[in-house]
Amino acid sequence: MTTLHLYLGSFIDDSMYTKFRTLITRTRPVEVLVENNDLKSTLVPILKNSPFVPSISVLSKDKLLTYVASL
Repeated sequence: MTTLHLYLGSFIDDSMYTKFRTLITRTRPVEVLVENNDLKSTLVPILKNSPFVPSISVLSKDKLLTYVASL
């Protein structure tokens, strides 16, 4: 079964990325879209150690906006 849920947002987190860890655990993303390698190297291990390891797609800002707009 495939369902489409798209979450966009931002938040201020602490140095241990507590909110980010909680978000990843609760939402169980299948794919994470990142703009131009804008993913901090400290966040990659968090994603790879999550219960469901998502794929990470790096897109330019234009391609990211086009992709999101097409959904």
